[in-house]
Amino acid sequence: MERNADVVVIGGGGAGMSAALFASSAGASVTLLEADSKLGGATALSDAVIYAAGTSVQRRLGIADSADAMYFYIMTLNAWQTRPDIIRILSDRSSEAIEWAMQLGVGFDWVAESGVDGVARGHCTNGGGAALCAALAAEMARHDIEVCLGVRAERLLTEGGAVTGVHADGVDYRAKAVVVTTGGFGNSPEMPAISPQRPSMAAGSMPSTTTRPSSWVTGSSWAKLSARRFPGTTPACSIRRPTSCPS
Repeated sequence: MERNADVVVIGGGGAGMSAALFASSAGASVTLLEADSKLGGATALSDAVIYAAGTSVQRRLGIADSADAMYFYIMTLNAWQTRPDIIRILSDRSSEAIEWAMQLGVGFDWVAESGVDGVARGHCTNGGGAALCAALAAEMARHDIEVCLGVRAERLLTEGGAVTGVHADGVDYRAKAVVVTTGGFGNSPEMPAISPQRPSMAAGSMPSTTTRPSSWVTGSSWAKLSARRFPGTTPACSIRRPTSCPS
């Protein structure tokens, strides 16, 4: 059995719903696959602290910050071992993410210091992850997005080295683009061997998305997906500290 869409998103958490919404807003037909019986994923269980710089929320609270400062902090936190182009985009567009969330009805009353550089960048979502996911799900309902709940992705479909879709529950979902937003990879038993620098996750918080991620993509592809530390995404005790940072 085969189904087709311009974009297939794997995972219905905060990242997956956001990706689906932006693809749909750009005019693409979108199918979202979620293994759980509801949307939200780990995001719904989190405090939904969004790391961003140069936002209107910060300005309202009298916090001076910039995208450049955020970029330099993340790069030095990772000893300049992560891709600068990706961190540049993340830093430059982080404020847009906050403004977009507020347009969806998400509120931010305070900003916390969620890193180790003394600048408050952790935008704390009013109502936590449940409220953020509720706002995203409500916006999803206003778009023509096919949401398939209880459907677990099993492997990526490839042709000539290019990803052409996803196989899930006996169905081939063909697509021009596939977006993988399955944070459960952090709990996969294979991840330590594939990516030793993966971010730690709260033990038992979410099941692994798949027990064999290596069956999805090749080792070289996993090297490109190697995770790095980002402030506000892991417990404070697991964030790597710059050697120059006082203990």
